[in-house]
Amino acid sequence: NVVTGNNLLKPTVVKGSVAFSGLKTKILSTGSDSEIISLQYRITNTGFRIASPSTIVYKLVYDKNISGTVNSGDIIAFSDTLKTGLGKNNFTDITKTVKVKAGQSCALFIALDSASCSCGFAYAKFPVPGLQNAGIDRSLCSGDTIKLGVTKVNGYRYLWTPGSEFLSDTVAQPVAVMENTDSAGIFKSYILTTYRGFCT
Repeated sequence: NVVTGNNLLKPTVVKGSVAFSGLKTKILSTGSDSEIISLQYRITNTGFRIASPSTIVYKLVYDKNISGTVNSGDIIAFSDTLKTGLGKNNFTDITKTVKVKAGQSCALFIALDSASCSCGFAYAKFPVPGLQNAGIDRSLCSGDTIKLGVTKVNGYRYLWTPGSEFLSDTVAQPVAVMENTDSAGIFKSYILTTYRGFCT
């Protein structure tokens, strides 16, 4: 408020109103303890025009405390700034490739930073990205040894079903010997369930 003489004036504060939508995620690759992921999202402004030098500052947040929202107990994976401004009822689509710790892609939010020129606090949760499959189909002769799965990622837990033919059904790449005592071919399927972060 501004006091001038005996009059109390309330100056008008003009701000934008930012929201996030169209969120998509895809795992491009996994390392021993990390994930390279592609993120797609739309930033929409339904309020007043946000023009330079005002900016839209936002961050990618990992929901560490499993609260289902963005708060002080979470980890900021990265921050970014939209410097070009955004007109009223306009939007911009953004694609980013980022590297996060293994398992973090299961609980990622995009959130507006408090420094942004926007009314209200906006955030949205990214969908959980799917993992690559457990390996290609293979044809073997009886007695052959096969290694299934993909390279281990630290922080992931694995479970193969059925796992009775493996020395261990809780490793990333179990080894099995396929035996067939019949003249006809046999087909076997295995399901790999991968536990990573807060999802499977």
